[in-house]
Amino acid sequence: MAEDRHVPLQGASNMRDLGGLPLRNGGRGRRGRVFRSASLNGLTAADHDRLRALGLGTVVDLRSPSEQRDTPSNLPPGLAVIAPGDGGAGPQPGARRNRRPHTEAAAIEMMRQGYQTYPHRMAAATKALFQAVADADAGAILVHCAAGKDRTGFVAAMLLQTVGASAETVMQDYLATNLMWDRKSDRISFLPKPAKEAIFSTRTEYLQAALETLLGEFGSTEDYLAKMCGIDTATVSGVRAALIEAR
Repeated sequence: MAEDRHVPLQGASNMRDLGGLPLRNGGRGRRGRVFRSASLNGLTAADHDRLRALGLGTVVDLRSPSEQRDTPSNLPPGLAVIAPGDGGAGPQPGARRNRRPHTEAAAIEMMRQGYQTYPHRMAAATKALFQAVADADAGAILVHCAAGKDRTGFVAAMLLQTVGASAETVMQDYLATNLMWDRKSDRISFLPKPAKEAIFSTRTEYLQAALETLLGEFGSTEDYLAKMCGIDTATVSGVRAALIEAR
């Protein structure tokens, strides 16, 4: 399922089409409308040609302002860029409470704590992405953060849940990062390998921590989108029209 949605690039990893997935009503998500990836700072001229061929019109950059300054994207000219800029860097709030998790268990708990903040931290970014997707003139959309796994994983889950993907399908897309992300960065080399692997991977319990927090506070994804993100029903309808394949 993941491999046939993979978009290989020379200078970026973890890129895939969010479409093509089965929906609970028997339909499928529309391909070629929303893509997700890791950071785009290393794109080559060939990558630019590939993105143009995909009809890319808008990039939604979920990274913090400091990340954008330190590692600016290398995008093809003419793209619209939306940068909500409120998500911080990865699951950092949990990391502040447990800055150096030297065991696998501590690293997993740090990640879970970080993900529990996402329903609030990522609300503005979720709204910006939904509005872009619902905009018929936006062209294809690429949403990314640094690794394309944590912040991007959360907002991608919100889109997939909204169009009717099952919980299993949402999780399968999230976990596909473990197959597609090229982990070139070793910024936490001081950590033992099991702790580092827990931080660099996607795991069911991470996304589940965010979703359980969301449901515990808001009761449903629909109420979360409306009450926390301020996304109106017209935008939700626009997202569904854009991302559900006509039958």
